[in-house]
Amino acid sequence: MDATLCPMKLRAIALGLAFTAIGATGCMTRTVKTTLVDTPSLEVSLRKEVKGGATIERGYAHPATISQQRLAHILGALEIELREDGKRKSQLAAIHPELIEPLSRSMVDAFARADSTQEVAVKAVRKQHRLGIFHKKFLTTFSSYFKGDRLFIYLSRVEWEVPKEREDKVMPEPDRTEKQMDFRAVPGQRMSQAGAQGLAVRWRDNLFSAPVRTADETGGPRRERTILMESPLPADELEAEPGADIEGLDPDILRALADLEEARRSGSITETEYQQRRENLLGESGY
Repeated sequence: MDATLCPMKLRAIALGLAFTAIGATGCMTRTVKTTLVDTPSLEVSLRKEVKGGATIERGYAHPATISQQRLAHILGALEIELREDGKRKSQLAAIHPELIEPLSRSMVDAFARADSTQEVAVKAVRKQHRLGIFHKKFLTTFSSYFKGDRLFIYLSRVEWEVPKEREDKVMPEPDRTEKQMDFRAVPGQRMSQAGAQGLAVRWRDNLFSAPVRTADETGGPRRERTILMESPLPADELEAEPGADIEGLDPDILRALADLEEARRSGSITETEYQQRRENLLGESGY
């Protein structure tokens, strides 16, 4: 073999590998982000996925219109159950009250600007002060979108204490494919589970026309979480979807609902379990 051909062959092989790598990269799925709000304490973005140069269609019901008041009430009703070594540790609000007003205001604008391929991604940092001096930072992240008659919210981090060495770095993105904290989303009234850390909310329900009262899972007294933005909702949002009307349900479903109500009254199940099971039963019947 002519030795002078070796460098040429090597270059050809190198070029072939380079083109192969470029082709493989073009077939990979990548996330494209459009940032709408970018401040030290809040980032709100529209995210879509692109593969082979084409945007992946997700079928989201965007652009979407929801009042800031209603969205604030929904965010204030979200709860999680913190876990430690696989065991329940405590239950708390998923969104800190200080974050509700700026989040709801920014998200309303984001949903109105999104299209059917884009979800809304949120990164919110809350600063805790002690004696008037900055003390700690806490990060809450989630992604959200409208689909069908539901508002889906996938929580990634809730009040995650930011390590001191990471305070000046870019905060991690919300990612519903990766478990970033050990907690479980707890469905309340007019909500159902969407994976371990996600919730599907019947957002048009009249329940969210006012701050939502929640029941303590331990069976303690009911409490009302303080929610900002309590002004009346626009008239068009008061036309809620059918909810509590159970006329025409299958007899088996009616019996199951009656048994569930009895279990609730006897105290054999918690309020959270009652609401989740009732939502699931009504969901199976198209309600």
